[in-house]
Amino acid sequence: MNTLTQAELKQLARLESTGIVSLYVPQHLPRSPDAIGPTTLKNLRHMAEERLIEHGWRSVEARQLLQPVDALVANEHFWNEPHPGLAIFVGPNLWEVRSMHDSPPAMAWVGRHPYLKPLWAETTESSDYYVLAVHQHGAHLYRGDRYGLEPLPLSEMPVDIRETLGNPSHEHGGRSHTGNPHLTGKESLVFHGQGGAPDARKDEVIAYLRELDRAVHATLGHVDAPVVFVGVEALFPLYREVATIAHLWPTAVHGNAEHWSLAELHARTLAQLQTHLAANRERDVERFHSGCGNNRASANLEEIVAAAAEGQVDAVFVASDVAMWGEFHTADGTVELVDQPRAKAEDLLDRIATLTFLNGGRVHVVPAAEIPGGLVVAAVYRYPRPVVEAVKHR
Repeated sequence: MNTLTQAELKQLARLESTGIVSLYVPQHLPRSPDAIGPTTLKNLRHMAEERLIEHGWRSVEARQLLQPVDALVANEHFWNEPHPGLAIFVGPNLWEVRSMHDSPPAMAWVGRHPYLKPLWAETTESSDYYVLAVHQHGAHLYRGDRYGLEPLPLSEMPVDIRETLGNPSHEHGGRSHTGNPHLTGKESLVFHGQGGAPDARKDEVIAYLRELDRAVHATLGHVDAPVVFVGVEALFPLYREVATIAHLWPTAVHGNAEHWSLAELHARTLAQLQTHLAANRERDVERFHSGCGNNRASANLEEIVAAAAEGQVDAVFVASDVAMWGEFHTADGTVELVDQPRAKAEDLLDRIATLTFLNGGRVHVVPAAEIPGGLVVAAVYRYPRPVVEAVKHR
């Protein structure tokens, strides 16, 4: 059972239907005093049934919709495994059970959209990414996030650079070799042609990298996630010349990954992305403070909901530990706030995050104390909007 990728989260975020049930189950550790996963899920299932009925479902319809949850509660084999946290989504033609890296609060929610806020920090702040590690004896592709890497199969590609180069004695008497494979950072491929001319066989390495790029492109398609190249220093400029994959990371991790453990490869590649994510967050904080003076930023909840629906939010901060219940009326762009959850109401912070994500904006889910502006939401716009009075958290 895997966690959600950003692409899968996008598919889930687009769903809209009557009676979509979102259930979050905290950490379950079998054979421990706290092993209450199935009991918690059973209680959440009953809460979901009650809320479905509040939304106008008949009891028999609600029970039928929740049958997969009943089966999961009774699945002893499933609960014999540890689960750091579970996100479960049920609806007409919908059944998803996904693992979470962090333990969420127990929650049952019924609405027209999946409730995704517990997942935003895991999927947007951690950022899915891919690693293409190239060395003398092969190339490997991985999918990663802040928690680890997992291998992805590559097919229809040369086994290694030496296979593409062929017999070192063929053509012009040229040959290729690598520097010390145990060096890192400054190691590079060194090429000699007849008479010692440098780069005599550069074109053959480029041919290999072009074939490799075709295989990577066939595997990833047009993924909306960065691809980090790992290899000796001389390879990355050559690969960049032929790369057709989307979102190739502008800088490479230099070194011979053949001699690294998976944990070391993860740590080195993640370090680049974390620096980028931290810089993005700080830049968005600065943009918010400067944008408040020219109508390019706001902390007004009602205004931000409408702006997110219109695709005008470039970056948003939403509170992870606060819910703002209300209804967003798409017909006229107005918002009605309510004190407690009710039928047709939703957590507007979750809706803002979802709409911003779907429209290509950045989402930062942080504790309310870290929201710039001191409220529960802060947005940076793509272009100026009229100013309205901010709504404070009650």
